[in-house]
Amino acid sequence: MKLDAALIGLLGVFVGAILAVMKDWWFHRARQKEERAYLAIQISCLLERFVSGCLDVVNDDGLFQGQRDSQGCLSVQVSAPQFEPLQIDVNWKCLPASLMYSVLRFPSKVDDANAYISAVWEFAASPPDYDELFEARIEKFSELGLLAISLTDELRRLAKLPISPLNDEWDPKEELAKANHQVKMEIESRVRRQQGAMRQMSTQKQGSDSSGTTK
Repeated sequence: MKLDAALIGLLGVFVGAILAVMKDWWFHRARQKEERAYLAIQISCLLERFVSGCLDVVNDDGLFQGQRDSQGCLSVQVSAPQFEPLQIDVNWKCLPASLMYSVLRFPSKVDDANAYISAVWEFAASPPDYDELFEARIEKFSELGLLAISLTDELRRLAKLPISPLNDEWDPKEELAKANHQVKMEIESRVRRQQGAMRQMSTQKQGSDSSGTTK
């Protein structure tokens, strides 16, 4: 009888320990789920504002109230959007490592895009239209906007949040993709024209040199 009582007591301790572990696991899982949902909501809203800023950049035609500046040139009217996720107090550890890396790496991609645009502005763009500058802005921020949309969708799926319904008349993803495709075509066309002009100048120079040698 004493042995049976001891076994029953030991079994009770064991079951109690198991239940305590299961209780802690359940509360940890519930808390992590809440933290993941909170993070997904906060960061996806931040990314949506970034996408809106990208669309503003893409649609910047360089005109102020339909007019060029006092020198007759186009000038940037829209500031580039920024994405600073670390300013939000969330538990980043509740994200899968790959997604956390993608989100936290995103500001560096924005910095890289701005550095490229600055280089184009300094070394390639020329007045009065500064075509290269505006094309670089459209190319880089349409790409960043599309990436931001992809990250937003991934965050929402992870947290089991509904994907925002698309407006039948306006889709930011479609608009950004269209702008990116169009600007790449324009850049390629200009590069081909420049290469053709350089080949023509080289041919003319060779012909002039040949004519001078014959004389």
